[in-house]
Amino acid sequence: MKKLITYNKDIALTYSALNYKNLLFELGPSISTGSEALDSLLDNGVEPLKLYMLYGPAGSGKTILLHQIAVSAVLNTTKALFIERGHSFNPNLITNIAKRFGVSNVTKHILYKRVRYPGEFEVLLNKILSEVDFNILLIDNFDQFIKLYLNENLTDPGLTYTITRQLLLRLHYVKEIKKIPIVITNRVYSNIRELIAHSYIPYGGIALRSMVNKAIHLMKENKFIRAVDVYSNKPSAILMISEDGVHDI
Repeated sequence: MKKLITYNKDIALTYSALNYKNLLFELGPSISTGSEALDSLLDNGVEPLKLYMLYGPAGSGKTILLHQIAVSAVLNTTKALFIERGHSFNPNLITNIAKRFGVSNVTKHILYKRVRYPGEFEVLLNKILSEVDFNILLIDNFDQFIKLYLNENLTDPGLTYTITRQLLLRLHYVKEIKKIPIVITNRVYSNIRELIAHSYIPYGGIALRSMVNKAIHLMKENKFIRAVDVYSNKPSAILMISEDGVHDI
């Protein structure tokens, strides 16, 4: 088994409503997702000091939304850091989305890093805290980072829970120190204990439910995507995917 990231410091910082409002005023405006309907579902776009998760099956627009948030961040004179394990980062998609919003030369303001092994990820997290200058952290396919540490133990639920929790604690620490928002995407697997059809839960399971501030479930419905805030009874957002990003219906 690969070495786990461990972080034991108590980082569960709490703020009163007034203190948090004052912090938001100091840190600047929220970052739009580029979708008014999704911004409304998130209460006001992507706010500093919060950890967001977009999860759903392949083709539900997770990675495209992450690119769109990166472009929107740059529109707000914010630098974005995009981290992934595979090859999902697409400069051409960034350019297409930027053109839709009437801007150019966006890619140079989006920092990018592909992680291939656990030690590289831990080094990157340390650099993030002390050296890298950015205002929002975007992590694509968080499940792949969990699997970095599972090795041959892919079906061990206890180990999956432990690793997921340790990684999320580390991300919470990053957002508290840097005073930034973090958005992760995550894949899903079928919840065989649910009788409801098309019932899916994010990879990492129950550890994620208590450790993210907002979880948005993206579901494919014919040519459209339905976005649902799983922790509230707000009306869902209906979205459409195109070559220049995600649009409201």
